[in-house]
Amino acid sequence: MTPGGTTEQGIFHYRDNGLHDLLVEGLNRSANRSRELGRIGR
Repeated sequence: MTPGGTTEQGIFHYRDNGLHDLLVEGLNRSANRSRELGRIGR
């Protein structure tokens, strides 16, 4: 990523508008559900 470049601007836009937090929360929920399903199958 070049400082001041197009990719940087896109990433900053996503970060500034909460996409990072949304993605992390989605991944956490998926991981939690996977663990729940793993316990059910035992």
